[in-house]
Amino acid sequence: MRRIRILVLDNQALIREGVRTVLERHSDLVTVADAGTLDEAVRCGCSPDVVVAEPLLAGDRPDREALVRELVATFQDSGVLLLSQIENLSEIEVHLASGARGYILKKALSSELVEAVRRVADGEEYLQPALGAALLKGKSRHHTDKRSSRLTSREREVLRVLALGHTNAETAEILSYAVRTVEGYRSRIMQKLEADSRAELVKAASELNLLHFEQS
Repeated sequence: MRRIRILVLDNQALIREGVRTVLERHSDLVTVADAGTLDEAVRCGCSPDVVVAEPLLAGDRPDREALVRELVATFQDSGVLLLSQIENLSEIEVHLASGARGYILKKALSSELVEAVRRVADGEEYLQPALGAALLKGKSRHHTDKRSSRLTSREREVLRVLALGHTNAETAEILSYAVRTVEGYRSRIMQKLEADSRAELVKAASELNLLHFEQS
């Protein structure tokens, strides 16, 4: 069985201990190290599959955006999953654009954290569903984009559900489609929108205002 190697990076020891406890309940997850600063993480010399990191580290780089970029560059062979209490949607978008592969809040369920780690380890991107919904709703209700005309009504329907953070299988169940059908839609949507990742799908759906419905 494959074991996912994880580095936990947070300036609070209690948080690091809690994250380790949650992850190590699962036999496929192993925490290889934890650290309070990026410099400590570098000195540990480990090569994790996933770095679970708080983008705000006391005594470390004061610029969160710069810190995330440095994290991604330092652990370029790892997936960086940000675990934070910061809910600023604009900042989250910046972090994802900087190369972080996922974002989840500290108030999330432990099951969500485990799922996020596994997805990032598999090379996927993860955005906590509640954040995906908030990100979409927080955009302008009147913004339009010519890319919208490229999508069929069914493709827009699939994109709405995917943008909320659901997997292909979950989307298929919600929309009563076969999983292969959803996979085909997703592939065509990404090609039409020139999107290379889940984060870009979420951003495109937000810009296209696809989750907004006028009140009757």
